[in-house]
Amino acid sequence: MVSLQLSVGALILALCCLWVFLRSRQAVNKRHGLSYPPGPAGLPVLGNALDMPSSHEWEKAAEWRTKYGDLVFVNVLGKHLLFINSYETAVELLERRATKYASRPHFIMANDLQDWNWLIALMPYGELWKRHRPYLQKFLQPPHVFQYTGIQRTEAHKLCARLLRSPEDFMQHVRSAAAGTIMNIAYGHEVSSDDDKFVKLAEDGVSAFADATTPGNYVVEFLPWLNCLPDWFPGTGFKKVAREASILSRRVWLEPHEEAKRKFFDGTARSSLTSDMIEQNLQSDGQIIDEDIISRITGTAFAAGADTSVSTILSFILAMTIYPDVQRKAHEELDRVVGNERLPSFEDRAQLPYIEAICKECLRWQPAAPLGGPHATSSEDIYNGYYVPEGCWVLANQWCMLRDPVVYPEPHVFRPERFLESEKGPAVQRDPAKIAFGFGRRFCPGRHLAQNSIFMNICTLLATFEITKATGLNGETIEPRVEYGTDVIRHPLPYKCLIKPRSKAASQLIFQALESEH
Repeated sequence: MVSLQLSVGALILALCCLWVFLRSRQAVNKRHGLSYPPGPAGLPVLGNALDMPSSHEWEKAAEWRTKYGDLVFVNVLGKHLLFINSYETAVELLERRATKYASRPHFIMANDLQDWNWLIALMPYGELWKRHRPYLQKFLQPPHVFQYTGIQRTEAHKLCARLLRSPEDFMQHVRSAAAGTIMNIAYGHEVSSDDDKFVKLAEDGVSAFADATTPGNYVVEFLPWLNCLPDWFPGTGFKKVAREASILSRRVWLEPHEEAKRKFFDGTARSSLTSDMIEQNLQSDGQIIDEDIISRITGTAFAAGADTSVSTILSFILAMTIYPDVQRKAHEELDRVVGNERLPSFEDRAQLPYIEAICKECLRWQPAAPLGGPHATSSEDIYNGYYVPEGCWVLANQWCMLRDPVVYPEPHVFRPERFLESEKGPAVQRDPAKIAFGFGRRFCPGRHLAQNSIFMNICTLLATFEITKATGLNGETIEPRVEYGTDVIRHPLPYKCLIKPRSKAASQLIFQALESEH
């Protein structure tokens, strides 16, 4: 048995070496005598596989910047990766040369095995993606998104009501609020409890997708021929994971859409992205033009919106726990502009510059997607005398850009004042949203929707609560640690804090608002 295992292992190693050797030879033949961008020297066959960390790749790429510059090129088992560590270079390549850098990498797990191809964020740049663009621009851009501010306000009130009842469960409440907001906007479905079937579906779907697209989770991404091996062969356990996730993928896409469509035709539907698009594309015979596009757009909004804003709001609560002076200034601004007889609204936004600055700092301080959505070159390119091959993965290191000490002094500190003018000088000019929501033709189409939700949740939480450090059984102060997970969308690891209402009147305003909204 031992000898058989050794033989199988030797066979796998030999096939790996042959595969990587052929891939690397093919790449060398296309270099036209130009060198790749700078990067750490690799080993024969393995390339930089041993240089790449198992997590926090964005921090390693930022470390490499000090030695190699704004572009860092690595080769992992024949797969080329290009890290972009500066905003200026990202704009030059991903925006000004968008035709070459607008595609997406092909993920063996996500695209081939789990069938997440319906997600617009994974679609390669081409005709299918272009068919979706008019819908994205029309339904996810101003002024259309402003019709959903009422939903976002109500969901923020519901979040506060849950926190008033059980503040210790704040992490789950934030997840439910994010899922509830996007479910209402996308499908007109109102989430009434944490165990709502679509909340669970969103959480499971996001988890499976993150697992499939996190670099390094599955060696089949670098050695795709492993997918051709039979299921009983050692090292093919990823196939079982993929089969289960592919069922989940289909449910995330179809179940909410089918329910929303049924409600539309029986006359019980609320206004939503789905109902609006169906109404505008409904033919006299009852057929829906581009129904597949409609379902993909709403499905993408559902999957993305249920996760990214969770990270930002949990980072906000963590920041308020650690930086009480920031919270005090926010409370002062709210008391001055809004008072204590009503809750804040979107109409107050222009008069709340400090709250707006907090929202920006939440995007910058702990970016939800440190490497953004990976791009891929659809053709070879030459930049500053360096050769960038076709099919290269291009990763905009948003974490590095948002932590650039030249642009954002003391980047590790949560300081909203950096976005406000003062006697000491002008405000920082670069809005973190220009980085946090991506670059070029693949920027996040739901950025306006997301920013509206972030603003409404943050200002409503601040108007209602005081967030402080928790205390232990012996009365000692518990210092929360700023630690995050390592998925594609990163979230704070569980931490403790104390969330209590600012006053009895603040609590009453929340419940009164919910009564009037229903």
